[in-house]
Amino acid sequence: MKYIFFILFFLNISGQEAFLLGNKFFKEKEYVQAINSYNKIKHKGFGAWFNIGISNLKLDNYLGALVAFKRAERIANYKEINLVNQNLERIYNKVNLPFKPSHLIKFLKFFSFIFLQLILILLIYSIFALIYKRKFFQYVVVLSTLFIFFGIIYFLKSKIALERKCIVTGLIENDKIGEIDLYVGPGQEFHKIYALNFGLECKIKKEVQDWFLINCKNKNGWIKKNDCTEV
Repeated sequence: MKYIFFILFFLNISGQEAFLLGNKFFKEKEYVQAINSYNKIKHKGFGAWFNIGISNLKLDNYLGALVAFKRAERIANYKEINLVNQNLERIYNKVNLPFKPSHLIKFLKFFSFIFLQLILILLIYSIFALIYKRKFFQYVVVLSTLFIFFGIIYFLKSKIALERKCIVTGLIENDKIGEIDLYVGPGQEFHKIYALNFGLECKIKKEVQDWFLINCKNKNGWIKKNDCTEV
């Protein structure tokens, strides 16, 4: 047991050291070294992914920046999501593509942000209703409504968190965007049904060898794993 604890403690310290070293390189504008340091962290938090995104953006590596910001987006809180969206918009502007932030994700992040405050208010209200007013019926109605509402919110949050997603990488040469083909089946011998641009976020529905079955722009099709990056 002590041996396991020592390993976990050592790994945690190693991650902290890598993060601090990455921050040092980041402040010194040594972006390649910063990225290498952050990538040594096994379980990256928002700060690591966000700084990797900024570093790649400074190096004009738009794909690396996009993937990092999308991974930061999944674990960002309500305040952090605005920073992510600002930088995602910068990337899409660089490659001359429209940017559409996810209002659903921002909405769900907002309720995570105020969740503890609402719980505190609900607790105070419950004590007040039970001890002083004895309005049990009103209390049950309010409590049930809040329970159903937050149940729906957390169902949506859980559904989004469990979804596998990928970013279409495309090809960027001289600021020109290439297109990636979407196929009817998992192989290039199948018919092409659509062409996907760089930066599109798609849901992964199935995986077969070197191919993903994805849903993108309300279209289902197969894409080579090498042509997308899972986020």
